[in-house]
Amino acid sequence: MTCTLYILPSEKINLKDPLFLRSMSPERLAKIERYASIADKKLSMAAELCICVAAKENKLPIPPKYKSEENEKPEFFVSPPYFNVSHCKGYAICAVADSPVGVDAEPADRVVDERITKRLLRSGEACPSSLWKWVEKESFVKLTGEGLRRPLSSFTSSPNGIFDPSGKCLARISRFELRGLLISVAAYVQISPTVVRILSPEHVKAMLAED
Repeated sequence: MTCTLYILPSEKINLKDPLFLRSMSPERLAKIERYASIADKKLSMAAELCICVAAKENKLPIPPKYKSEENEKPEFFVSPPYFNVSHCKGYAICAVADSPVGVDAEPADRVVDERITKRLLRSGEACPSSLWKWVEKESFVKLTGEGLRRPLSSFTSSPNGIFDPSGKCLARISRFELRGLLISVAAYVQISPTVVRILSPEHVKAMLAED
């Protein structure tokens, strides 16, 4: 499976930029409106802008047009490509692939509370890093679309993949440490070397302005 990671810092995004606003889907505009803080609004817009870049490069319409599967996980109306987004600490991350994908990211310096660690781990599961466990497992439940409806302690994770209690592999994992973030990408198939694209608001604007 080929995969591209789009990473966009959100701090300098202009929420009132007419081109950015025209590029937002109705669903995203509604989501941005619901956020109270400016920082959260910018992160949400940054996530959609990453999706717009992927759509542009795959000759899909902008604003993006979405459909939802039974699990309500959004997809492009025409798939592949498939996508999934995450955002934290001033960055939006979008994983785009030719098979279903899930992505999660956390700041590398985040300290995981002991109570969270207990909810993360299956009995007897090795845990060299609670934070990596968190992003690995979150990327998997974002891949499936279940989110936290699926207890994170109901399966195990490692840098190699996600496994059920019997040891059966449920998904493959690819991990990255970039821009002070720990990033995990999950897929049902083996992930080939991933292309990482660091974007800027200026770069995105120039792309969106192209005919």
